[in-house]
This record gives sequence, C-alpha cells and structure tokens, in this order.
Amino acid sequence: MLCFLCRKIQIKSTESSWSLQHHLTFGDLTESADGGCELCMLFRATLLHYYAESLGGSASTAENLHRELDNDDIGQAETDRRVFYVELGSIDVDERFAPCETGAYGLIFIRKIPGDYSSPVEEVVPFMEFSAQPDSNAVLGGWIVGREVARTPDFSLGKKWMDECREKHRECGHLLQSRLPLRVIDVGLPDGSQMPRLVLRGGFPGDYAALSHCWGSSKPMITDSTTFRANVEGIPYANLPKTFQHAVRATRELGLRYLWIDSLCIIQDSQEDWEQHCSEMPDIYRNAMVTIAGPAAADCNTGFLLERPRPLSVNLTISNGDFDQEVTLSHSGVRSCDYPETEKNSPLAKRAWVLQERLLSRRILYFGSDFMYFECCTNVRREYLHYPFIDNYQSRIVVFGFNTGVKLCRHIQNQARDSAHDDRGPEAEVEAKLRRGLGRRLLNYINYKKKLALTFTSDRLPALSGIVREIQRKLGDRYIAGLWLTDLPRGLTWFNPYYRLHKELAQGYNDCALPYVAPSWSWASSRRRMSFCDLNYRDHVFISEDIQIVGVDIKVRGSNTFGEVQEGVLTLRGRLQVFTIRSAQDLVVPGRQSLFVCSNKSPSQLGLYHPDKIPESQLRKTTEMALQPLSFEQSITFLYLGYFKDSKSYLQWAALAIELITGTEDQYRRVGLGYGRQDEFPQIEDFWQESETKVLKIL
Repeated sequence: MLCFLCRKIQIKSTESSWSLQHHLTFGDLTESADGGCELCMLFRATLLHYYAESLGGSASTAENLHRELDNDDIGQAETDRRVFYVELGSIDVDERFAPCETGAYGLIFIRKIPGDYSSPVEEVVPFMEFSAQPDSNAVLGGWIVGREVARTPDFSLGKKWMDECREKHRECGHLLQSRLPLRVIDVGLPDGSQMPRLVLRGGFPGDYAALSHCWGSSKPMITDSTTFRANVEGIPYANLPKTFQHAVRATRELGLRYLWIDSLCIIQDSQEDWEQHCSEMPDIYRNAMVTIAGPAAADCNTGFLLERPRPLSVNLTISNGDFDQEVTLSHSGVRSCDYPETEKNSPLAKRAWVLQERLLSRRILYFGSDFMYFECCTNVRREYLHYPFIDNYQSRIVVFGFNTGVKLCRHIQNQARDSAHDDRGPEAEVEAKLRRGLGRRLLNYINYKKKLALTFTSDRLPALSGIVREIQRKLGDRYIAGLWLTDLPRGLTWFNPYYRLHKELAQGYNDCALPYVAPSWSWASSRRRMSFCDLNYRDHVFISEDIQIVGVDIKVRGSNTFGEVQEGVLTLRGRLQVFTIRSAQDLVVPGRQSLFVCSNKSPSQLGLYHPDKIPESQLRKTTEMALQPLSFEQSITFLYLGYFKDSKSYLQWAALAIELITGTEDQYRRVGLGYGRQDEFPQIEDFWQESETKVLKIL
C-alpha cells in the first residue's frame, strides 16, 4: 500500500535533477507510515538511521529532533517551514560499457526549507538504493542502474568483472598468460578435494591471485625455515586462519589455481629471500590476474566472506511516463548519494603496504562488509550497480589514498607531463620538470602514508620500494632514501609541525629515539606525521636553488636498492647562518605558541621554525597531557636551500636547521626546518647575503 504522495513519484529523466515535495511534518510522515504506507515506513526508518548516526545518538534522539522541528514550525510562513522532499539519486556511468551516461540508482529523502539552494537540516541526506532485474526494460534502457546485492558474496559476478576486464579493457592489459612468482599456494581443485600446498613454480606460465591483507596484532601463519617442508607437503584447510581460508575459497571460485600470500610465499626468517621478493613486488602484483582484498578484515583471523546485513526494502512500481517498472527500494546502511563509497573505517586502508599493492595491481576485487567492489585501470564496479562508472579520482584531495592502481600511476605521469608541458622549451628541460612533478606526487603519497600503520618500523622505506622502482623505471631519476635527486631541495622541505604537539602529546606521543631507519635529512627518519612547505605540484618550484650537490653516498642493507638504508650522507655546498630561535604568540591562531627564526642582532622575526624533535628541557606536560611551551631562546645553524614560489605565487625561503656532530669538523645532522614568506619576513635576504659558504656533510 502507498499513500497518495508516494503514488506521485515518477522518474521522467535521470539526466536532470527533480524534487517532489512530500509530507509537511514528521508527524504527517509517521501517521502515513503507521497507516500502512510501505514507502513512508522506509522513508521514516532511513531518516531516523541517518540522523541518529549524524547526531551520535539513537533513533529516539533523531525522532525527538524532528518532533521539535515540527513544533518550531507551527505558525511559521509556508516558505520558512522545514518540509520533506523526495529527490533522485543518479550517477554518471561509463557509457563505453553502458546504454546511458547517467542512471538512477536511488532516492534521497531530505528535510529542508523550500527553495532550490536551501540545505537539508543538519546537512543530513538520507539515501535509499534502487534495484531492478538485469533483463528489465529499465536496466537495459539505462533508466535504472541499481542492482540487488546478495546476502553472501556473488563469486560469479566477481568472475564476470574479472573476465570482462581481461577481454575488453585495453588500458588494463594482460599477458596471454602470466609467469608465476617463485612460490605460490596451489589451492587445489574447486571442489576442495585437495588441500592447499606451497609449490615452487617460479617462471612457469599460469594465472594466479594475490592477497592484500592486514597482518594485524596477531601473527599470521608463516613459512620459515622450520615450516617450509611441511607447507610444501600440504596445509590442511582447517588449519589456515580464516582470512587465508577465505582467500583460498575465493581463488577457487574465481576459477584460478594459484594464490600468492606474502607470509606464506616469502621465507620469513630469511633476510635475503625477503629482500628479493620486496624488489619483485611490482611484478608480483602487476602480473596477478586479480588481487583479492578483504577491507574490513583486521587480521588473518577475521575473514572477509561474511553474510551481509539484511536491508529494509519495499517493492514498488515506478513510472517514467512511458512505462511502469517493478523496482526495489532498499536501505542497507548510511551511504553517500553523491559517490558510491567503499568500506568505512577499513583496517586494510590504514596499512601502509596496501597502498603500494593497490597502486601496482591491474585489478582488485574487494569483498566488503556490505557488498563487493572492483577496481581496474579502466573503471570501477560496485555490486549494487549494473554498470561500471569512472572513478573521479582527479578531484580527490589526497591523491594516493583512495584510488585505482595502475590507472593512478598513469594519472600521476599525465599530471606531471601537464605541468611540464612547454613545446618551446628544450626537451631536456621539459623532461627534468616531468621528473620533479612525479617526484612531488610521490611526496604527497609519502605524506599520506605517514598516517598509516606499519608492523615494523624498518618497513618504512621498503613499503614504498615497489612503486618507487616503477617510477624510476619510467623516468630514470635517482632515488635516495625517500627523495628524488632532481627534486632534492623540494624533498628536503619536510617538517614536523610544532603546533601539532599538543594533540600528539595528549595521545601519548613521545620523542624517544627510534632504531636507525634513514639519515636525518630524509622524511623517513621522523616518526611523526610530516608536512611540506607547500603541496602544490604545478607551481611549487624552486626559482633560486642555493645549494650545490657535491656528492651522495647511500648504503642499503641487503640487495634491495630501494629498501632499508644502512647509511646516507649528503655532501652539499651552501650558505650557513646562525639565527636565534624564540617562542612567541602565533601570527594566525590566538592562544597558540609558535617558534620563530629571529635575528641575533634584534628581536625581528625572519620566519617560522619547526624542530624535528622537541628537547625535554623545552617541554612541560600537565596532568591533562597538554603541551605547555616554555619561553626560551636557542642559537641554531641553518643551511640555506633557496627561494621557491608557492601555490599563491608568494615567494618563500627555506633552510635546514643543522647541528655539528660531536667530534667532527664538517659532519652535521638535521634538527629542523625554517621557512617564511618574503612579504611577511622581508629582512631575511640581507642575512643570507652576509652568510659564509661551506662544504659540509649531513648524515
């Protein structure tokens, strides 16, 4: 049964927005729902679920809010009342593989003041998904693009996506048959009559899946020198942790015989074997037929082939003006109507290694908590959509954190080429700009990665090694402990924001020493989340590089030239100047203390200073663990890097803060970064002109 307002709902066009005024009050909506209107029941349940989550309360909290709004609107003019509207949720699909450019995939039920540009109450946008049968006129004609989600993972659909990608997507590319990695898990026959076992198949032709997973706090099943022989003989399915069991099952269901799992296919107590596989990681993930991922699996015992929650749904008939269509409208959870989201709060997305795995894979099949989704170099699939859509990754703020693998690598290169495009310039100069642009993209990836989890601190650079190897193979630049040689001045301008210490100390952060990971001038030497002077890649170029690179000496630990660093020395020629660091009121944020680079001759401020590590003598913790900076002065030596132009075309200077290593004459370590805008601190240039030039080594 539907009320007279719900019977008015029609979808005449999916390419233009439309809005239908519905019930005037929450009381009217409730009366209709209690009276038997199935659609109003769904609207009310969805409304309360979305508002409860937004308010951080219960359905009762949300209901009380809307009843208060009803009372507040009594006596208000009609134009000022907050009433309910039904609107269309549509999505742009990939018209190369769909009969339409835009299709309807749900309804939005919002409360707002009448008017095209008014915002919904509390900015909450409740959304419900359409679904229709694949052979229906609505789906075949591209009117409705929503698809019903099964209660359990639909392996046949995943295999269909994988096969379509392999056969029809030129951008994704794939060899007729890949070469298998050195070791893989033979998952046996699809019926499970054979137990999985570790096999040596390196170089043999064959298709395989690779698993992207979280190790988590619990140690996964591994292969080492003591378990190798037993794993070769066979691993009983029941003995596998649940995540590995599900990976084996998924591999079988997808029609593949082999599976690569890092903890089982790399000899874990062999440094040599680990380094070899780390250097081969690009090929392992790129050559896999598919990478399997369980984004909600926190560790190897969690699993990812789980039953999905049962949605609230209503079957109804909707007209587009020409014919009627039987559809299902469902609410299965809080979801964005603008962009099909993936897994919320995914443990896998917080793992540093997974970003590299995502970047390197040709295609990834995710088994999410609520639905499957699929990424490749051509487009993106969601289980609740009949047709693929093109991921609008170019509009994302964080470039590397949320996007499609190899396609993103191509995007990075294209962006770098766009910024380097200058037909009038010499070819070598354009290529140099291209290398710098791509290097800066990598730095943005690093900045995002610093927020992610690593099981071992020593993995900080190895977790990047695969994508770094790919970039170097394309551009030929030299990679030095996390930085690119052609973009060295820019790469050195990372810093640990002083103003973040309040929050970090409250969370239990301390500046205790870490095992050696990288030289002091590399971002990898810092345990905190870093920033850069500016993250604009098209405009941020050094217009005055003041340092000269005399030599670079990097010693790696083992055979992986992009992996763990044992020692790194930069020999530079540049101008040195001693300044005084003073604490003072921040120039922008009231009540916040900042550190400033100041003249030794006067109290004038010349720029901001961010130390890499805060000495204990300069900290005092309250019982609330908040930071209380003491007033202090400290003389520090700076090495001038030069001037650069930021994204707003302001000129900024940057300089490394360094200290002499005890017992040496020319060996220094980095201790911080100073920088400032020329218009805010114009006196700085005079000080650099008076500086001495020296050749020094920074360790």
